[in-house]
Amino acid sequence: MREAEPGDATALLALKRSLDLETSFMLLEPDERTEDEHDVAADLASVAAAGNSVVMLAEASGRGVGSGLLRELDLWAPAHGIHRLELTVMAHNDRAAALYRRVGYTVEGRARECLFVDGRVADELYMGKLFPPS
Repeated sequence: MREAEPGDATALLALKRSLDLETSFMLLEPDERTEDEHDVAADLASVAAAGNSVVMLAEASGRGVGSGLLRELDLWAPAHGIHRLELTVMAHNDRAAALYRRVGYTVEGRARECLFVDGRVADELYMGKLFPPS
């Protein structure tokens, strides 16, 4: 696990495009992703310069990668003065929602029928996690 750098843009974009083909949980259809490697590299550089944002990468795949990335984020966030993390997840993505709950996120809200996925409307959960003040 490590922080992404602009040099990771080509591989990260390839992963995003592959996931667009494999799952509807990415919210983009394969023909909707318009960014290129330069755009991704610029985004990664911008995130790195922000100081309060990060893109984490897992350089090996397999079981436990999601949990591992979230553990790394739990170490990174307080070290960078982050008090709160938040995310959204499609309500029917049971595996992801369960993972987020396991690592300490709680559901703070639900947007009903706000997404159109695979030909039907879907709800989205808003989840958050707080870190104690340092």
